[in-house]
Amino acid sequence: MADLVNLNGELNISLLNRVVSKDILDKILALHPPSVAGPDDSVAWVGSKDGIFSVNSAYSIIVG
Repeated sequence: MADLVNLNGELNISLLNRVVSKDILDKILALHPPSVAGPDDSVAWVGSKDGIFSVNSAYSIIVG
């Protein structure tokens, strides 16, 4: 994976052309890359009010 992206976050298009089909490459190029200027990622579970995963909260989602 490291060969596909340089340190600036730019894709190595010539390498991608060799390893994926044109239709897949077109889909990859249509994606918006992650922004380093945005906020840091965080982990949150939407199945509970506090954002913390529990088996109970997962069960509640499954059974409704």
